[in-house]
Amino acid sequence: MDLKKRSAITVRLDYETKEAARKVFNDLGMDLSTGINIYLKQVARDKQLPFKPSLRAPLNEATQRAHKEISEGDYQTFNSLESLLKDLNDDH
Repeated sequence: MDLKKRSAITVRLDYETKEAARKVFNDLGMDLSTGINIYLKQVARDKQLPFKPSLRAPLNEATQRAHKEISEGDYQTFNSLESLLKDLNDDH
């Protein structure tokens, strides 16, 4: 990349978010600037965000997995509490 074509940006965000992101990038072996560059390059390459924006509160991983299983028909039904408890207590 031609160093003459480099540009700087200023981003304002809360300290906690910056430090949490910095730690993740650091754990991945890069600094904050490199992490932000990777993000922006992916946005430019794909012409979309690398995640689906939503107004809904994010679901935790277990809830997301349950929603996926249900939508794919991967679930069991039980006719009684006893049969549910038996299934839960059986070693699978």
